Amino acid sequence: MDKKKVSLVGIEPSKNTAKKCERDYRIPVIKDFLNLKLIKKKKLQNSADLLIANNVLAHNPNIRNFLKVLKEF
Repeated sequence: MDKKKVSLVGIEPSKNTAKKCERDYRIPVIKDFLNLKLIKKKKLQNSADLLIANNVLAHNPNIRNFLKVLKEF
């Protein structure tokens, strides 16, 4: 099978999940909630072709801010 290289970054506020992603899967992780301030600070605007978010709204402290982030990516 032909392997393709992709640029990948995780954004995960829980330390244990972030650590597992970095250790077991070698995925770089930003340890924070996804929000407008974060993407502007990290200069991530218009940087994603694909976002995957599982069960995010149920655990996000600011749902409106999170939904605004989706427009920025």
